[in-house]
Amino acid sequence: MLWAASLMWGCVVSGIDGKVGMITDLLFDDTNWKMRWLVVKTGDWFPNHDVLLPVAVWRYPDPARHQFAVNLTVQQIRDSPHVEDDLPVSRQVEVHSPPHRATPAPHTGYPVLSMAKPNDPHLRSIDAVVGHRVHATDGLIGHIDDLLIYDVDWSVRFIKVDTRNWGPACRVLLPPRLVRKIDWPGRAVHLDVDRRAVENRSLYDPVVGDDVADKELFLACNDIRWVKE
Repeated sequence: MLWAASLMWGCVVSGIDGKVGMITDLLFDDTNWKMRWLVVKTGDWFPNHDVLLPVAVWRYPDPARHQFAVNLTVQQIRDSPHVEDDLPVSRQVEVHSPPHRATPAPHTGYPVLSMAKPNDPHLRSIDAVVGHRVHATDGLIGHIDDLLIYDVDWSVRFIKVDTRNWGPACRVLLPPRLVRKIDWPGRAVHLDVDRRAVENRSLYDPVVGDDVADKELFLACNDIRWVKE
């Protein structure tokens, strides 16, 4: 199935033997567009203990119950890597302290640990990327509204772009292969195609709505698609 990343925000994480924490972000690699971590805030269970859960332990979201099941016990979740152990690009700019020295990060209050290993320039936060302006080679076409994730390999299959400020009063689904680069300081995503290509190669499908959880027909699509508002 395809899942909208926005459906996962705020889901309670359900382990094998109990509930522990809430999803606050998802991290992905922008070289292969595959998910790497769930970021889970466990503050109500274990104060100041935000953890990273790898793809290997993920099961499936349950939108009706607003839960996300994982194959870990509560203790294993508690013992998982801290969020500071693998910072996305949007958080790396907060790290200004010497190696191995923990300090509070500006604006977030999270303790940040400057690691001996180099920061990963390709680890991205979906929470940070949503809202980025999307630029074709010849101009702005909209902003990122959501990312659609395929639950077989937990890869990003489509970037959902709100184009209302550009022209068409609907949203377009773009395959990640069209992305040339993500510019965090500029809060922008740059494509390898122009605006005319986006418009002329699009296919409007009136059957498809905003609820994408069961829309497996998209999995065969490698091109641009339009969806209803």
